[in-house]
Amino acid sequence: MRIPFVVNQDDAEPLKRIVFAVAKRTNTTPYMAATFMSYFLEELACEVAKGNAVSLPGFGLFAPVTVKPKFTDKEIHASPRFSASRVFRQEVAATCTPYPVGAIKWDRYIRSHRLSSKPYRSGGRVFTAQRAFRDRVRAQAVKAGIDV
Repeated sequence: MRIPFVVNQDDAEPLKRIVFAVAKRTNTTPYMAATFMSYFLEELACEVAKGNAVSLPGFGLFAPVTVKPKFTDKEIHASPRFSASRVFRQEVAATCTPYPVGAIKWDRYIRSHRLSSKPYRSGGRVFTAQRAFRDRVRAQAVKAGIDV
């Protein structure tokens, strides 16, 4: 299975391992696991976009926070944030090396996904991206002869 919308498939390997592990644990296909994951993330984003905090016990909290701009000509706005639970932070601290490869990817991601000073353009919504993800996964499953 190829993870859609990832240019470098090496970057998709951790997500691919997760999808295959979930498929194995739930006795479904990787395509179904990816589809369920997509629906879950879409609904999580919708709840946070409505202004609600979503807590996943043992994992963390997703919530909208108020962002006050540094410059007075910008508007106060809400932005999504994630805070890992203590248990999750302790697990990572106990099992991960001090200089993980993921830290480099995190820095690169944060630099390229900052809010810009450009006016907000409506149209890019989480559900649109997740729907496109599901369509690509479904097409791969059909091509592989798997009923999704």
